[in-house]
Amino acid sequence: MITLVLHLLRLLPFLCGGHRRLAIENLALRQQLAVYKRTAPRPRLRWQRRRFRAYWTRLSGRPTGGRPPVNAEIKTLVTRMAAANPL
Repeated sequence: MITLVLHLLRLLPFLCGGHRRLAIENLALRQQLAVYKRTAPRPRLRWQRRRFRAYWTRLSGRPTGGRPPVNAEIKTLVTRMAAANPL
């Protein structure tokens, strides 16, 4: 309740013909914004580019489908078992 009263008291000069004051405050805020934009460069988000590149590299490097390759030891074991047990 108190904050509402304080906000209304702050707006009272603007409601009573303070258009010039409002325009001056608006100009001052625009000037501050222009100075801020000029002095603070926009941050470069290079990590996003790296992440995007790594994501698509990983996607394009994946096999298109099918079974994964079988280990050489398992291949020799299966061929040896097949030769030992022909039935």
